[in-house]
Amino acid sequence: MENFVLEDHFESHITLVKHHLHGLVVQKRYRQEHPCVAWLNTVLKPYYPDDRFLPIAQHEARALLLLSQYGISPKLIEYSFDSVVMEFAGTPITKDSSILIKNYEKLASRIINLFVEIGFKHNDLLPRNVLLHDGVIKLIDFTLSEFNDIKFMALLPNSKWARYGEDYNLLNYGKLYLV
Repeated sequence: MENFVLEDHFESHITLVKHHLHGLVVQKRYRQEHPCVAWLNTVLKPYYPDDRFLPIAQHEARALLLLSQYGISPKLIEYSFDSVVMEFAGTPITKDSSILIKNYEKLASRIINLFVEIGFKHNDLLPRNVLLHDGVIKLIDFTLSEFNDIKFMALLPNSKWARYGEDYNLLNYGKLYLV
């Protein structure tokens, strides 16, 4: 893989990469020293006991596999001990995004209804985690998500790490970020 563009977040190192088989992909490498990542690895360990991979990497990979079948997240390409690699799925929503508000609201409503139907909670849904590409919304960053009987948000030591209970705000981002 050849690195193309680099971006850093508090809890992860995100790289846009030219992959020899899959074209443009995104690699997300978790910063184990970040308190949120360390806490998540501890709390997720009972659900993901495979020591070959960090629990947080396994958790995000499982969420990507679950949601990509519905077309609302990037497809998982691979994951390793401390990272996931997923298809490139667009850029974060901004005022410069090219999608009509009514189309955005229709797609966002579909995602929220799907979350309810399958019992999925993102728990950190904010504009930078909402991508747009060719008129399609895709969501990213599932490290704090709850699904398949995995529940841990009630134990969260720092409420600033998440947007717990605010998944419905996805519907408002069209009004806030699109003209």
